[in-house]
Amino acid sequence: MSVKSARRTKQRETPGAEANMQNNTVFACDLIPDAKEVYLVGEFNNWDPRADRMVKRKGTFRKTLHLAPGEYQYKFLIDGEWHNDPAAKAQVPNEFGTMNSVVRVREISDR
Repeated sequence: MSVKSARRTKQRETPGAEANMQNNTVFACDLIPDAKEVYLVGEFNNWDPRADRMVKRKGTFRKTLHLAPGEYQYKFLIDGEWHNDPAAKAQVPNEFGTMNSVVRVREISDR
């Protein structure tokens, strides 16, 4: 999984998600390249395991979400198994004894 910050955007995320001019955050997951289904699940979709299916392009699953500035916990659901994002700079323990990844989306000023 990779999350990058883009220049000249309204939002910046650290790490893991790439922000673009429409205030979107792009999540990418390449943990299991031969996976059949990958879903992005987190606070931004009320942990609904079927809300945000990721699309595979060039060997990497991707999903773009419009996220307001803030901090969000998330995980990947890969072929029915939960995975945290090892590329995320922040991880927090959850109530199930595992870790959730954290994405931080912050607003930056235009110059």
